[in-house]
Amino acid sequence: MSFAENLKAIRKSKGYSQKDIAEKLSVSQPSYAQYENGKRNPKYETMEKIANALDIEIKALLPNTDYNKLLGDKAVTAYNVILEQIIGLKGYTFGITEDDDALYINYPDGILKVSLDAMDDLQENIESYTDFKMQELKKKYPENFIPKKHFDYVNKITKPEYRKEDTPE
Repeated sequence: MSFAENLKAIRKSKGYSQKDIAEKLSVSQPSYAQYENGKRNPKYETMEKIANALDIEIKALLPNTDYNKLLGDKAVTAYNVILEQIIGLKGYTFGITEDDDALYINYPDGILKVSLDAMDDLQENIESYTDFKMQELKKKYPENFIPKKHFDYVNKITKPEYRKEDTPE
């Protein structure tokens, strides 16, 4: 199923109307409806808000592509929106060959056919490195870190009651 189909099916299974979700996202119902009818594709941060509004993991919204079916849940994690954007900016994409259904990575100068084990290894390395670099960034700028409970994700602002000195180091 596509993103739009997944979104609609999940919303209905949770018993929400389009208006309910639109209100949670602080958008109009017609604007939200464009996501469900495939006229608009949300940015990653909007997908996060939608997932939070539906109380689901973001990967549940991702399309069920042949690639994801072949690899299973690990592919959904590895082949998510952020990873695809980062890799795509560097000139790399993932796919399946037509001749032998092998996985491949499209490099700027050619194709590399890979095994599931190689993809698992790539995923683990990317996740590990990303976690490491994100923690490193947080340590580098501790004065800019705001605990989750003190941030309003809908309006993207620090809650008025938050004072840095109240937060234990």
